[in-house]
Amino acid sequence: MLLMLEQRLLVKQCQESDTLISRSIYNDNTAIDSDRYYKVRPSYTLLNEALQQFGVFSEHLSIDERMVRYFGRHGCEMYMKGKPVKFGYKLWILSSFDGYPFYIIPYQGAQ
Repeated sequence: MLLMLEQRLLVKQCQESDTLISRSIYNDNTAIDSDRYYKVRPSYTLLNEALQQFGVFSEHLSIDERMVRYFGRHGCEMYMKGKPVKFGYKLWILSSFDGYPFYIIPYQGAQ
């Protein structure tokens, strides 16, 4: 009896999380502009606000490029020969000397 109740609760929680994920819409698809990352741009905006809110700025900053591994198809996917991560998305990151990121911008190609 207890096992059946636990299974029902687990199924209910999974269904609720699926509903939450399927209904989380970040942008209006009718207002597409030239931004190739328009679907995830609000997520980057929220992430950058949180990074700036909790980070302590220092005098010594650097701009780094970082690759995020991805093997799917997208117009912004890049191939970098001789890098550990050869296929993926390129990110420009403003970070402190100890590696804390303050601002992240996805690279969209020549603009």
